This record gives sequence, C-alpha cells and structure tokens, in this order.
Amino acid sequence: MAGIHPGDIIESIDDMPIEVFFKQQSKYIPASSDRAARQKLFARDFLFPERFELRLDGGKRFVVDRKANKTVPATDKTEGRWIKEGNIAYIKIPSFGNPSFEEDAVSLVKTFQSAKTLILDVRNNNGGSTPESLIRLLMDKPYRFWSESRALVSGMLEYFQSMLSSRGQKFSDYDRGYAQAVTETFTHSMLTGQALYEQPDHPIFHGQVIFLVNGKCVSACEDLVEPFKDQHRAILLGETTQGSSGQPYYCDLGNGMKFAVGAKRLSFPDGKPFEGVGIEPDIKIGLSIQDLKTGTDSVLDKAIAIAETNK
Repeated sequence: MAGIHPGDIIESIDDMPIEVFFKQQSKYIPASSDRAARQKLFARDFLFPERFELRLDGGKRFVVDRKANKTVPATDKTEGRWIKEGNIAYIKIPSFGNPSFEEDAVSLVKTFQSAKTLILDVRNNNGGSTPESLIRLLMDKPYRFWSESRALVSGMLEYFQSMLSSRGQKFSDYDRGYAQAVTETFTHSMLTGQALYEQPDHPIFHGQVIFLVNGKCVSACEDLVEPFKDQHRAILLGETTQGSSGQPYYCDLGNGMKFAVGAKRLSFPDGKPFEGVGIEPDIKIGLSIQDLKTGTDSVLDKAIAIAETNK
C-alpha cells in the first residue's frame, strides 16, 4: 500500500496493541516456539479481518481493505548470479515445495562449480522435500543427518493400561499397583535411532560454502543446513532457524479443514534438542530496521566480505 514501507513499525490493529493482538491469535498459529509463531503471524491471513486500521509509529494510520486491495502473489523461483565472475557465486532458493526449486539449484551449482565461494541464500525457505541431490553435490566429507525418535507402541503397556481401565475383571492390588507404576514410568516411551554417517556421493563443488539463514528457514530447509553445520562444511550466517522438522500425519476433516500432528521428533546428531530450538548460525547477524528502510542486505554483504578473504 502506498505510504507503508519496509521498516515501518506497526503499533496497533484497530486500536489494539500489536502485542495484545498477537497473544490473542497465537493459539491459532502452529509453531515450535514463540519466536516462530511471531514470524508466522502475518502469513496467517485468516487471523485478520477483511477491513482494519493500522497505526504505525509516529501516529500514521492506514485503512486496509483486503477485498479492495487484492494483490497477485509473486512467483518465486530459484535464482543465481555471479557476484564476482569466476570467484563468488550466489544462489537464492525460496522453497523446496516444488521439485523445480531444487532442480534449478542443482543446475546452478553445476554452472558455478568453478567458483571459489558459493553463497546459498535459504532465508525464508519454508521447506518441502529434503533436497538430497543438492546436498550430494556440495558435501565432500562423510556426513550425518538427525537422530530420530518416534512414539513406541508396546503390547505390554497396552495390556497394563487395559488392566487399569477394566471394570469386569478382578486383579490383585499388587497387579494394579505394578501396572500403575509401569504406565507412569513409560508415559512418553520413544524409539530412538542414532544418526549414521553417509559417504559423499560424487560431489562437484569443493570450494567454500556459505549459507544465509533466518528464523523462516524451516523443515526441509533445515534438513539441508544441518549436515553442513554438523561437519563444519559450510559457514552459517544470519539468525537461528525455526526448529521444526515437519513430517506430520495429516487428517482431512472433510469440511475444508485439516490438521497435522508431528510423527517424529528430531534431535541433533549428538542428541541435543532441535525441535523449538533451531540451528544457530556460526556468525549471528540480522537485518536491522535501517537495512529494511534503505534496502540494504547487510547479511549478504557480510558473506561477500568473508568470501573475498577466501584464497
């Protein structure tokens, strides 16, 4: 909308402080942490009325009429270019939700394989399918993915639970006490698989790799970044990723509504928590309000500065 610019600060929606608005709506935002929920707020357009008033810092007010101001979403695609011919290359991958995003990234890596440094920008990448082909092109040392845990279904536990809920059969106090103790002890029993190393599979790029990440790098985006972080194959610049693995069980209610429940829990290969925590960058740097106002990308600028020192 004319008059609203990147870097402007929203103070209220219909005279409701933005913080109060977020807290009221956050129960409708599935997220692994409060930080992730805040980043998703404006991506959930159904949380906003069709018409409302924004008040910005400084007192400016704007009426937003969503019916009158329909916009055509931009068509995202993977893009790449030389930043410094033959030396520094840049690839931006907005998503892995469509196979074409990874396919185009793979093609660009082949185009830029002679570069000394390859910068991959996966900020705001909302995931999709794990980009295994892209990983294999870039990973030139043994690597590992996540440790995985899944709910453990045990016939023994089911028997003890049925014993405690039984009304028709008689069990001794000892049996019921033992069943109670077992079911309380194994309330959240999980089957865990440790991360195993995989061997490189014909990588074609052996130069320096730099990833640009932020809190909207999620799911398959984090699948891409994690092994490079774990094996120190790449430098991560930016902000901590979202910390959400995806892989949900979907249920369609048949009335236009669906819900999804996570089917597994991921941890880092060393067992440290990942869900709701995310992957921390090696160098923490984020876009400031001034960056947004001036159109400056200080994160990319930092990556270029690091690449220029790579001999």
